[in-house]
Amino acid sequence: MRTLLIAATAVALLQGCAAGGSPPTSRVSGLDGSRVVTVPGHGNACSGVVCTGLGAQWSSATPDHALLVVYVFNDVRAITGASLSVGGRVHRLTQVGAPTAFAPYGAATRESRKAFAVPLGLVRELAQADRAWLRVETPAGYLEDPVVDSGREGRSLGALRRFLSSVDAAN
Repeated sequence: MRTLLIAATAVALLQGCAAGGSPPTSRVSGLDGSRVVTVPGHGNACSGVVCTGLGAQWSSATPDHALLVVYVFNDVRAITGASLSVGGRVHRLTQVGAPTAFAPYGAATRESRKAFAVPLGLVRELAQADRAWLRVETPAGYLEDPVVDSGREGRSLGALRRFLSSVDAAN
């Protein structure tokens, strides 16, 4: 029964990926009335089972900034830092301060995620880049995957483009 559940979940995840991934959501904050746009994590152009990814969140309360959420899919690892290379320029990402979050116990897939504060302009630059790589630092070393490189695009790139369209519509 457990194997059947895992197989059904994997098929659902693959179907979601084939459709281009999850769309961004937009809501009004109950705390301050700001507009909040969120896109869940999507994988980069990975070559292995353990894969890095990106998601994002923006609030109209801080319109020039966003949270870039860094993911490690198919593994549970503490994320201790991250860097993004966009067009040959390396940006060391600023940690928000919370510890790494993990998929809940018993979830069909394993994942780790951590939010980093970035200027919204960096997300725009990333969404238009021809070459961009993400490095995720962990206690056991680092993982690197292209967001986009040599014509290979991760699903994260399309997700960030949809995210920016939703941000622009909310502004």
